[in-house]
Amino acid sequence: MNTQRVNYQATEVLLYQSKPQTANINPAEQELKRLVSGGEQHSERIRVCRLQTLADSDWLGFEDSHGDLYPVKAALSCLIQPQAGDLVQVLQTQAQCWVLAILERDTPQQALQLDFGTQAVSINAQQVSFNVAEQLQFKAEEIRAEANVLIQAAANRQSHISGTDTTYAGSVALKAERHLGIHAGMANLKAKSLLKIDAAQIHMG
Repeated sequence: MNTQRVNYQATEVLLYQSKPQTANINPAEQELKRLVSGGEQHSERIRVCRLQTLADSDWLGFEDSHGDLYPVKAALSCLIQPQAGDLVQVLQTQAQCWVLAILERDTPQQALQLDFGTQAVSINAQQVSFNVAEQLQFKAEEIRAEANVLIQAAANRQSHISGTDTTYAGSVALKAERHLGIHAGMANLKAKSLLKIDAAQIHMG
């Protein structure tokens, strides 16, 4: 059998890669994906700047070397609320600028504000301790505490309740080393089986 060789020659071969179809993605998300994939150098997009209040608005922003102003928003991981005058680290994209971290604050004596927005916060730990030098304050529509044992120790304790103070317990024991005083506009004391009053002296009226 005779075998023939056939040479195919082409002057130029072009291979085209089909462009993947992308769904509608938020421009900010596209920019972040491009940064993560290596399309841009991170150092070109992350900058250190001083925040200022933008004119005629409540927005915070920064001014670049060309005099252009850019508004910023705090990243979700930046728990401390930024304020004007802070030296911050900013991630800048074409769609948005995020404050990643607060580096310095001119007025460190001011209170730090943790801002979680509308997010719910849950802490899971074996043990949590708060060490506060002066004051610990809670403000909420409702505060609940559930525990097998609840222990309070204080030199002085004050409770101011404008409504009704209600206690449901299996047994209640009140012990005062020096003085127990109960003052009310109207008082009602009832016992189902036994009411006992015992003292060296009893004054009625």
